[in-house]
Amino acid sequence: MTKQLPAKEKELRSLLVPRVKMIESLMGDPNRAKKFSATLLAAGLNPNLARCTPQSIIEAGIAAAVLQLLPDPNLGQAYLVPYKTKTGATVCQLQIGYRGFITMLERIGWHLKAYAVYSVDDFSFEVDGWDERLHFKPNFDERQTDPAWTFANLVKVVTVVKSRDGELFYQVMPKQEIEKIRLKSQTQKDPRKPSGIWWEWYEQMAIKSAIKRHIKRLPLGDQDVTVALGVDDVAEKGAVPDYERFNKEGVVIEADVSPEPKQAEQRDIDALLIQGQTAPDPWSEGEASNEREEPEETPDPSAQLVAELIRRRVKRSAALKYVKANENSMEALLEDPGALDAIAEELRAG
Repeated sequence: MTKQLPAKEKELRSLLVPRVKMIESLMGDPNRAKKFSATLLAAGLNPNLARCTPQSIIEAGIAAAVLQLLPDPNLGQAYLVPYKTKTGATVCQLQIGYRGFITMLERIGWHLKAYAVYSVDDFSFEVDGWDERLHFKPNFDERQTDPAWTFANLVKVVTVVKSRDGELFYQVMPKQEIEKIRLKSQTQKDPRKPSGIWWEWYEQMAIKSAIKRHIKRLPLGDQDVTVALGVDDVAEKGAVPDYERFNKEGVVIEADVSPEPKQAEQRDIDALLIQGQTAPDPWSEGEASNEREEPEETPDPSAQLVAELIRRRVKRSAALKYVKANENSMEALLEDPGALDAIAEELRAG
């Protein structure tokens, strides 16, 4: 007897299956793609997203795949959270955690450390011309984990970044600046007390705010980090990025959110579900999954070419730039793996 899946899980799987090859290209490895798909499905079934449209969950999840961040709350790289639009629909937002930004910096050879400083800690920061000296001794015996204590006693966040060349960059962000950032959010109107995620995770949100400000001031020159900041900025100010355009073109703009998911690409899988069959499982193991025919959407040539270049270890920003400059030869290149290998080698060297 075929196991019947909950309706929400059926719909999420039906939307995820046509994107299996895209996820594999983005993640660069079939096993990593399976792990990502399983993680996205688990995140999508979180009760907090119960009112979100399945289409918006998958689109926000694919945006995390584009940035190669796992939407697993235990890792803290990226989070899928609900957001109510002006149309009354509840859609899914991608919010990047501070560990996600640290991960992206590590990929390009930069290293970052961040510390929350409390009133009970021993801290000093001195500047003498070009010399900067930081002293920080946290008092873990006196610290408390209660949200009220955390909000009342956090005084600043310190971030230290080491470049590829070993140069150190310091930043000290006082609580006043953190509060200015918090109060810009549409969900944070009370200057006396945070609410929601800011109340439950004040230290983490403060660290994330400090990291984002520090990254924006660094001479990174990395397009992937820049677009990640853009995606998160749109979400933080109380809007939803157009994830579909971001996933295909790498542009960050606000979406005109519709509460209705697309239906055309689900047609073949919905027919299976109506007949009581199980939809193809992109993260299952064994021979049975290989025998099932997976319906696939017709890929956009530009998105497909970007994915192929990324799979060949080309940076996403370089892949997007190349595709935009070679729009007339995309289909021919897709049919010539040898040419793609040569182009990828040249882009990596450049």
